[in-house]
Amino acid sequence: MVKISRHNFKASSTLLGTAFSNDPLFTYLFASHSKADITKFFHFVLTYQQIKEQLIIGKKENDLLQGLACVEKPQATKTIKSVLIQIKLFLLILQLTFQVKWRAFKKINYYMKMISARRPTERHHYLVCIGVNHKEQGKGVGKCLLDAIHEIVDHDPLTTGIALDTENEDNIAFYRSFGYQLISEDRLGEIMIYTMFRSKKSVNK
Repeated sequence: MVKISRHNFKASSTLLGTAFSNDPLFTYLFASHSKADITKFFHFVLTYQQIKEQLIIGKKENDLLQGLACVEKPQATKTIKSVLIQIKLFLLILQLTFQVKWRAFKKINYYMKMISARRPTERHHYLVCIGVNHKEQGKGVGKCLLDAIHEIVDHDPLTTGIALDTENEDNIAFYRSFGYQLISEDRLGEIMIYTMFRSKKSVNK
């Protein structure tokens, strides 16, 4: 596993744009299967998470990026540094309003508010996104990424577990195989949002 840095964001957002090109959420948000719009959005997501100093990891083989995941860590106490981060995030969001259609931006904003309201109140990690290079699917890349993430979560004394949401019902069984439980189902337009949570596992020391 490798940490994904800013100079990898172009390749990373392209990978995610392709991986999610047929995802129900992005069809809803952008009213199309445009990989360009989705790629642009994921570049925003990666930059947003990098500013917040969150975890962005990838799996490479022979310098080929096979897949990556972005994980939010439990929120820390607010500091002066966090205020500066909020200013940077505001400017980044402002920039996004000029990069996507206003209708899409409003949908994104409403979607973010909805999933935030469904997340557990206890301190937890959150799987923002996980995607696999379409040429590397079926090789266990997603499992490797999740195993690495779960190891981090299980060793963190400040977290109760990890949450995620998926808009693809077919993904529910996959995540359940890793110990996730379905905690809510919500409708957003013509799509369903499934929120899941995996409690932190005890680690033998």
